[in-house]
Amino acid sequence: MKYDAVIIGAGHNGLVSAITLAKNGLKVLVVESRDREGGMADTSTWNHVRYPRSSYVLGLFPKELQDYLGVSFPTVERDRNGTFITDEKHVIRFFKDKEKRHEEFIRMGQRKYPELEDKMLELKNFMKKEGLLFTTRPPTKEEFKKKLQDTGLEMFMEPSKRVISEFLDEEFHNYFLYPFMGSEPAYVMAYFFSLDWKIVKGGTGTVAKVLMKRAEELGVHFKFSTHVTGIEGEEVKRINTTNGDVESRRIIMTGSPVLLKKMIGMKFNEPPVSRWRRYTLFPGEIKTGSLPSPVSEEVCTLFTLPTGEVTLPSLCDDLGGHVVTVMGDPEATSQYLNVKPLHIEEMNARKAEAEYNLPSGDLNHLPMRCPYLFERPTNMGYLTPLKGLYVGGSGAYPGGQITGVPGYNAAITLLKEMNLNLGGSFK
Repeated sequence: MKYDAVIIGAGHNGLVSAITLAKNGLKVLVVESRDREGGMADTSTWNHVRYPRSSYVLGLFPKELQDYLGVSFPTVERDRNGTFITDEKHVIRFFKDKEKRHEEFIRMGQRKYPELEDKMLELKNFMKKEGLLFTTRPPTKEEFKKKLQDTGLEMFMEPSKRVISEFLDEEFHNYFLYPFMGSEPAYVMAYFFSLDWKIVKGGTGTVAKVLMKRAEELGVHFKFSTHVTGIEGEEVKRINTTNGDVESRRIIMTGSPVLLKKMIGMKFNEPPVSRWRRYTLFPGEIKTGSLPSPVSEEVCTLFTLPTGEVTLPSLCDDLGGHVVTVMGDPEATSQYLNVKPLHIEEMNARKAEAEYNLPSGDLNHLPMRCPYLFERPTNMGYLTPLKGLYVGGSGAYPGGQITGVPGYNAAITLLKEMNLNLGGSFK
């Protein structure tokens, strides 16, 4: 069968690409090597207990993109986006209400925090206004730096550690900086910053289920348990798969762009194997009365604890049992929360590499640091050396997490190259 476009990968970006193309009248096929949708936005099961396997919160998927796609994700609504706990005396409740949130930081002596937050939000708004988020031509690092000249936002090209030190005391840095960020441009600190982190009901696999349902409503076709074995032609003409050949002149690759090294011989500087680890704890029970007081007062939020980044999704969602997610030390977290796990599951880069066909095992496909931060995967943006082949996964600009933006941008790039009237675009 012949299709106007084929999407490789049924992760959230692949589904976003498919919806975008279908909304603009294209006949679309999605091929996926696994037996289900979702990629790393997935929900798995242990002993009949559902749990988010690789990603565990939603916070960077733009509302305007959700509206354009015609989707809404069921999330747990609370009055705060997080709780930051260094010790019993150092607790900051990250309220949704701006005044209450700022009061928390000021109460802890961090009087310059409101200025830092305003700057980060200003940068995010600037990127949308200047076409640096929803774009068909991602900026290079130098182009991004030039755009920021004379805006008052130039600091976001300076090292994150230097910038945050101007606003916050050292003990509060880990609330906003992952370990790798210190020497990277402060842009990446703003990229991960959100006032809308939420737990998804049913785990993050629900995001993919909602997107897939919408894609099917628009007539998108799917082939699961199907591996792409080759792409024919000096320009894209046909895709070879383990379930037969597919005719199409356009492909959007939403898996790791590193896979294109073998697929089409694309030159690529493959990143080193990532070293992250995250854990899922399955306690027999969680007694809210036994939780530390800063945790028990609002359990359905994202915690930054002395032991790591933690969620307690089963206390605000029926998952069939109790679940604790940990990006940090699982044993120390168990002790801190006063829970006794029946089982601890580890997810790491090597497992991700094998289970998700993800070279280097990076959750963001490519590291969110230079030289991959802006020129991801290459200085060609969503294009590749093979005409008709595009990239639109988390390894494409602007990067990782569950955002849908790379998938949308790649689809719009494809549509523009077809010279179609983008009546379905919100841009």
